Amino acid sequence: MKAEELRIGNFIQFNNKVEMIDSITTKGTWIGSEGVLWNDIQPIPLSEEVLLKSNFIAYANVYAYELRDLDLSIDVNFTKSGGYIVSVSDEKSDFSRVLSTTMKLHELQNLIGSFGEEMEVKWS
Repeated sequence: MKAEELRIGNFIQFNNKVEMIDSITTKGTWIGSEGVLWNDIQPIPLSEEVLLKSNFIAYANVYAYELRDLDLSIDVNFTKSGGYIVSVSDEKSDFSRVLSTTMKLHELQNLIGSFGEEMEVKWS
């Protein structure tokens, strides 16, 4: 991973655990009191578990999620092929976009952050 992909508060995988980025340097990041090189961290793929821990709501028999607490409407629809489609709309500015992607959790956090909002993720 690269520094320009991440923000403080992003969640990543390090040593097979989910960790939050505390600070960013040119060589790596700090997770708690431990300095970590960029090559040692991995992105977290989106999944049902990840979305539910991020306050998305599952609809009955449909793999669609909506983040309702923000002024943004974000839906993630899983496809039969194993991919997914992310739809984003901002009610304040009438912005709407559909992304077909292999988005990772930190990228979804950054997308929401680009609208001036923060996405809460609850890992326990």
